Amino acid sequence: MAPHSQKVAFAGLGVMGYGMAAHLVKSGFVVTGFDVHQPALERFVREGDGASAAKTPKEAARDVEFFICMVANSVQATPLLFDDEIGAVRGLKENASIIMCSTVASAYIDEIQCRLKEEGRPDLRLIDSPVSGGAARAADGSLSIFASGSRDHLDNAHAILACMSEKLYRIPGGLGGGSKAKLIHQIFAGINIAMASEAMGLAAVAGLDTQDVFEKLKASKASSWMFEKRVPHMLDPDLPRYSAMTIIAKDVLYLSAISNSWGPEDDCVLVRLYLPTSHGELVATQAGTSSSSKSSSLNHNVTWETIRDIMIAVHVAAITEAMSFCEYLDVDQALMYDIVSHAAGTSRMFEDSFLRMKRKRWGVGGLEDAKKIVERLILVREKRHSPPSPSQIAIIDVRDSDHVGGHILSSTHIPSTTLDHKIPELVRTLKEKKMVVFHCSLSQQRGPGAGLAYLREKERMERGGKLGGGVNIEVEKDVAEGGLGMDENQGMEKVGDVTGQEDEDGLVKKIDNDEDRNADGEQKVYVLDGGFVKWQELYGNDERLTEGYVPDIWKDY
Repeated sequence: MAPHSQKVAFAGLGVMGYGMAAHLVKSGFVVTGFDVHQPALERFVREGDGASAAKTPKEAARDVEFFICMVANSVQATPLLFDDEIGAVRGLKENASIIMCSTVASAYIDEIQCRLKEEGRPDLRLIDSPVSGGAARAADGSLSIFASGSRDHLDNAHAILACMSEKLYRIPGGLGGGSKAKLIHQIFAGINIAMASEAMGLAAVAGLDTQDVFEKLKASKASSWMFEKRVPHMLDPDLPRYSAMTIIAKDVLYLSAISNSWGPEDDCVLVRLYLPTSHGELVATQAGTSSSSKSSSLNHNVTWETIRDIMIAVHVAAITEAMSFCEYLDVDQALMYDIVSHAAGTSRMFEDSFLRMKRKRWGVGGLEDAKKIVERLILVREKRHSPPSPSQIAIIDVRDSDHVGGHILSSTHIPSTTLDHKIPELVRTLKEKKMVVFHCSLSQQRGPGAGLAYLREKERMERGGKLGGGVNIEVEKDVAEGGLGMDENQGMEKVGDVTGQEDEDGLVKKIDNDEDRNADGEQKVYVLDGGFVKWQELYGNDERLTEGYVPDIWKDY
């Protein structure tokens, strides 16, 4: 590559910055690097033919035409540029250019411009030029760059910006326009990463074959660039890191991920937020397997098609919100379409629905399938929340964050942390039940505690006449294998079958007629011996008794 006469200083040799700087060196530019992380500087000099390193920003800026800032944020950028002793502005020669590739607020670009004037350096040419594309595209010079500033300044920097980009956009509106465009793009990118994580987390916890779900969703309208690039890393955690959590987190506040110290890890790590704490790689372990003998029989009536519909609905909502924001910021919408559709924030729904939604002022009126999708999602929600068929037995699951990996069919989940205010309602709701069974994971503390709390509240309400017709209460904790204290005189032929008798075909029938009630009208309260841990050992794979069972979660118990 023929050398360029222009000299460049490059500050910020992180995951993307290193690739950008190295590509400039390979393309013939004379580049001096600076980074507070000494190993990055040493690597840059070692691997870059002709690359050099500086000890301070001021030293790096000396005698260069262009100073590129690619640090993480404005907090790092301010001292880099304006430190009284070693700031780059102290070393830049007259009429040099500052190219801000860091993702910062457009207001911060205005702040830099004002500060340059205050520092007596109005001669310096400021270009707002955030980038998108990830580490791989940074290294091969195929980034998307959103450049804004005066036409003369952009013309002067064209060779460098073009070298680092495949798509170089000139954003109208003066300084700050590039940062506005990047902000809108990152809304799509951030939502799509979170969506991919939640979708695959749901698939895994529901017991789906996650590899199969990925392939089906990838071929559907729910797919996005982020989904196709990030999910393979969820399915195979041994793949090389694609993009660090800190890169997207600087633009979109994934506070939970950062608070868990996941910053240096691949941003697909966000899926852990939607998985059991002790099973952070469940998406990978569920690949190629299904915990259900029927591929369409999933936890909470969820199928892969349901996940697809949810994702499509989120895509539509993202388009509505982001493009309305685009109007508010006065960013050209046609230009924004071109930017997003050729960058990491794109999705199939964005590309297919943009023009139709624009004609409806970003509403869904132009989307023929929108009504059908909404109807399907409402149906799923109704199935999820509809009460079970009337029965004389109520099973109350009081697990908290450990309510994963399956549950007893037709049980009601009431986390123990909510019992204090749910108990009175529960007593009123269950007053006609013949039997109430409480359980947690092991039924050693939360299950028995919930049963006692239920009894105390029931007795209190009876004394106050709030239940009508006194009911004698008996507490039992059966220690029979997997059972709920059911004997033959209760009409239960199978120990542990909490939903009813078996018919001749082995199908479970519910007990829902008066003949099956205790003769004395008593309501009995039980605690499931061994909790769900023991239950799943005996009945986890029996779909007549257990729903949403995920064997991998329980194999280490």
